[in-house]
Amino acid sequence: MVLKGASPREVGRYFALAQVGLEMALPIAVGAWLDYRWGTMPWLVITGVIVGFAVGMIHLWLLLRESPGQPSSKDSTP
Repeated sequence: MVLKGASPREVGRYFALAQVGLEMALPIAVGAWLDYRWGTMPWLVITGVIVGFAVGMIHLWLLLRESPGQPSSKDSTP
């Protein structure tokens, strides 16, 4: 789907939100695969849930701290 009329900044924000979802799901999938491979059910899945949730929430919090109308601290020049 093409986002008609969306600025590059808005598209970047959508990609950042998609990345948060991947950051939450990927550790769970890796934990499940390792559990299956090593026979350690359910410990690595639980670890993946905790790590994925923590990393995703931290990234989401950092995204929400930046106001859409203000440039981020990385964009400003000294």
